[in-house]
Amino acid sequence: MSKRAGNSIITSVSVSKEFKEFLMKYNLSPTEVFRKGVAVSLCELGEKQYETELNNLRCIKSKLVLKELETINKLREQLKIITGEDENVGN
Repeated sequence: MSKRAGNSIITSVSVSKEFKEFLMKYNLSPTEVFRKGVAVSLCELGEKQYETELNNLRCIKSKLVLKELETINKLREQLKIITGEDENVGN
């Protein structure tokens, strides 16, 4: 039984085995994870009621992680070219 009053969204989401394992390992509620994700997304979109200090910090952290992953992927591609592992080079 839900502890919150309000509307319900009934959906299913496919997740990786690793994602499911982390949910279980840390005993995370998929519902709470969804709520946090929606709140952060709404904060990013400029919805005033979701622009809290915590959501702003989550937005910043999320953007930093994505930027770091982008940099890592660019470096991997450059390394492939340098080492000749990129099969499309010279074609």
